[in-house]
Parts: sequence; structure tokens; C-alpha cells
Amino acid sequence: MIKAMIEWRSKAENKHALEGMLRDLRSKAMHHQGYISGETLVGVDDSSTYMVVSTWTRLEAWKAWESSRERQEIVRLIAPNVSEETSVRIFKHPFGED
Repeated sequence: MIKAMIEWRSKAENKHALEGMLRDLRSKAMHHQGYISGETLVGVDDSSTYMVVSTWTRLEAWKAWESSRERQEIVRLIAPNVSEETSVRIFKHPFGED
């Protein structure tokens, strides 16, 4: 099992648009093979920062979703609403769980 952690930083004027698109992104991911769960968090000290955490059965499932046309189309729509390049980090359990 892996967790994909994606940080998005919204432009102030586009915050609500970004939130809607992040909901759409998660909604579509839920139907992708290997998806387990996800959540979207907003920074306590900086409400323009969003952290999306999604859990996947395997790294290959995440990579398939990450490169899917469906995801790429939504990310293309999100791009004008963010102020910085998105940060994506992948984590796994350190004690032999995959």
C-alpha cells in the first residue's frame, strides 16, 4: 500500500474553483482500480495550501491513475488556479508492507 501526497497552492482569487476541481479529481480517482481512500486538507497557517492524500493498493495503481487521460485533463484545468508547481510525494510503510 502507498500514499500519494500532493500539495497544491491556490491563487487567492481562485480558491473556490480549485476546491471544486480537487473534489472532482478525487471523485474520479475513486473509480480507478487500486484506489482505497483519499482526503483533502487545507493548511491551518496558510489557507491557500491544500494537501491531497490518497491511498492506493500498489505504486503501479497510482502511476496508472497519475498518467491517465482523465486525471491529466483535470490537472490541465487546475493549472490556471494554482500559484506554484504542484508537489507530488509518494510514501510507503517502512516495515515491509507494500
